[in-house]
Amino acid sequence: MLSASPRINLREAVRALREGDDPLVFSRCRAAVEALLGGQRHVVDGLLHKTSSYFHLGRHTAEDGPNQGKFPVDHGDAAFALNLAKLILAHIARVLDRPAR
Repeated sequence: MLSASPRINLREAVRALREGDDPLVFSRCRAAVEALLGGQRHVVDGLLHKTSSYFHLGRHTAEDGPNQGKFPVDHGDAAFALNLAKLILAHIARVLDRPAR
């Protein structure tokens, strides 16, 4: 079961997606995953590292190129990030709920 913090972050990501705040979607998705995992990051570390790096794109403006000064994400990217975060959180919650072997 998800704790309150990941749920709140996902709710905020959904709201941000509806409002068109694409960078905030990425930020809230990242916060949701990190809040759930805490010390359990080793469970799916490789995937989470790549996913976390992807979510991080919504937090930083491009330093050069045609999108300089803008966030390098758009609404389609934000929708994908939100769906990815939901999938990862659901899977991790199931893994963490399993009895120890």
